[in-house]
Amino acid sequence: MKSKKIFLTSLVCGSLMLAISTTSCKKLETEPKDWFGADLVFDTLDRLGTVAAFNLNDLYNYIPGGFNRIGSDFLDAASGDAIPSRNNTLVEYYTNRRISVLNNPDPYWANSYYGIRRCNIFMQNIGAVPIVQTDSATIANAKLTRQYWRAEARFIRALMYFELLKRYGGVPLIGDRIFKLDDDLQIPRNNFSDCADYIVNECNIVKDSLRKEAIADADWGRIPKGAAI
Repeated sequence: MKSKKIFLTSLVCGSLMLAISTTSCKKLETEPKDWFGADLVFDTLDRLGTVAAFNLNDLYNYIPGGFNRIGSDFLDAASGDAIPSRNNTLVEYYTNRRISVLNNPDPYWANSYYGIRRCNIFMQNIGAVPIVQTDSATIANAKLTRQYWRAEARFIRALMYFELLKRYGGVPLIGDRIFKLDDDLQIPRNNFSDCADYIVNECNIVKDSLRKEAIADADWGRIPKGAAI
């Protein structure tokens, strides 16, 4: 009986060691399995570009919104043109010299560069989405849709640089680059005039590729030609 127990214990331990060694030999995941990557967003089988359209809509979330986004006070109170209706509000940080790198109620650096990266990924990959249509009229509409989408993403990228320029002066211009983990991210700033020229040039490039106005209900709220002009 004792020998059987020893044999059984040895068998269990051996199986456990084999399982551990087998598991340790597997290749490690470099990103989560449930990651919603570019191959799923810009799917060559997405005939109508449905998922790509959701991705474009999400780019709009990087645009700062609200004239009262700082502590629910109007932004005029951050410039001295107005005063808040109560004391010790966040918006007063801009007028009482409490603002700093670590104490900024309206930061935008990380948000904008993350959004710029998302725009670059969108523009680089949207061509893979077929947006297949059947008749000649809808084929023309599909081409226009792709044109509008790419122009919207490019304008949003320019707008984020505009928001950066307002807050930080000259910032690094990265163009269409999509950085990877092993890339050098110590990029020097461009000067103020270079950034301003870049923004104006980008708006001039996309202005004729944007919608003139909202034609259908689904177009309401989308960036029109007038915004770039």
